[in-house]
Amino acid sequence: MSWVQQVGHDPRSVSKDDTIQECNDNFDDLVGHGQCENNRITSSHDQINADRSGVAIATANIVDANGNPVFDAQNTLHWEVSGPASLVGLSVYQTDIKKHEEREGTAYTVVPVSNVVRAADTSGKIIVTVSSEGLEPASIEINAVKPQQGEAWIIQPKLNDENRLKVCRDPNFVRKVDEVPLILFPIKENDTFDKNEKPDYQSVIKKFISRRNRGDYKSAVAFPVLVDVLAKNWAVATGI
Repeated sequence: MSWVQQVGHDPRSVSKDDTIQECNDNFDDLVGHGQCENNRITSSHDQINADRSGVAIATANIVDANGNPVFDAQNTLHWEVSGPASLVGLSVYQTDIKKHEEREGTAYTVVPVSNVVRAADTSGKIIVTVSSEGLEPASIEINAVKPQQGEAWIIQPKLNDENRLKVCRDPNFVRKVDEVPLILFPIKENDTFDKNEKPDYQSVIKKFISRRNRGDYKSAVAFPVLVDVLAKNWAVATGI
């Protein structure tokens, strides 16, 4: 399996939870403009080692009734694993597409999207299922087999999973994030000057920065260099 990159956008794709953009009849030549009907799942491997090195990448997509991918579908996805394996990623993917400057999220915006499955120290059949509300779920099978022990020059002791704990978040941990004060005000409009006056570019740039900066920027070593570079670029751009 390779990561599937969907190129293009079809505004006629409408999911059952109305998370896709509105319809438009100007996209008749594009594939994947049907409504969301089914989930689809593929895997990078159909067989992995039944040990800590056994890892597969499962990729979920959403398709219409004809099996065509529905571009930009953002449905909440639920991942489940049965058999001798576990999910490395989250079990629920909720889209972050409407988030802005958030510190946390799933890093999932639209399908296709992947999750990682890690095998246990036991051989057997692994079933990975992805589902979302109102759509038919999809599953894929991956076989976990014991790796063959061949001859080797270097012999390492076998790792034992007994009493080994999974990596998890500390529920007692409290994150403290101090707000960073706004030092440089955003530029919301252009600054203009009379081209016939041939201004002192460095003076103008210093004033421009001064009006938008509340920090002790003048003592910074890089400040005069910044002013000089901007002034020279400005002079070249204006042809003066």
